[in-house]
Amino acid sequence: MPFVAGLVQDERDGWDSFLRDAELLEEKIVRTRRIPDIRLGATVDDFRDVMGEEGKYIPTVVVRGFGALSYMSVPTGDGDDYALLSWLGLSKMASHLKQGKFIMRTCGLRNRRFNAPLAVGVVNSHRDIWAAVDHIISVVGLEDEANALIRPVTDVPELSYEDVLRQFPLQRNRSVPAAVPDSVYALAKGIYGSSTNRPSQQKPVYIE
Repeated sequence: MPFVAGLVQDERDGWDSFLRDAELLEEKIVRTRRIPDIRLGATVDDFRDVMGEEGKYIPTVVVRGFGALSYMSVPTGDGDDYALLSWLGLSKMASHLKQGKFIMRTCGLRNRRFNAPLAVGVVNSHRDIWAAVDHIISVVGLEDEANALIRPVTDVPELSYEDVLRQFPLQRNRSVPAAVPDSVYALAKGIYGSSTNRPSQQKPVYIE
């Protein structure tokens, strides 16, 4: 759970909510006789650990945080700074492919020119990537209605480059004229900034 205090806009996304979620997830995992590895305030290094050699014993990953379909905002471990960890950056951390699910309890907007789901490079089957594609969500607890929006992103085992372009095209605000090309739209953050899940005064860089 890569919590970033500076991105909180609603108490439903506050630290207490993340803490409660972690407790509920831990209880659920223990009931299934599995061993939980909970990382509150997970940093970039935590993701490297879980995707790398240290995390080989972890088959399923559940993330909650601030982001979109292709990336998450992740603390760098240096004060309040954070980076946007993209699908490409995450895949470069992987020493193995996860055999379980990768569940994203985050917003799932398609706000990049190429919107590969965050976990495409770290799971054995792309059928096991779950996300709330196209939705802005806040999830509080395991009984929250928003959980129903988190579903498998595809029914194929491997998404090709063409599949990603076709299935997850850039999600545009309806108020933006179609005459504005994607290349311009994706770079002009001010055009669609209000459609992303959390505005911020900070300007983090992508880890790709």
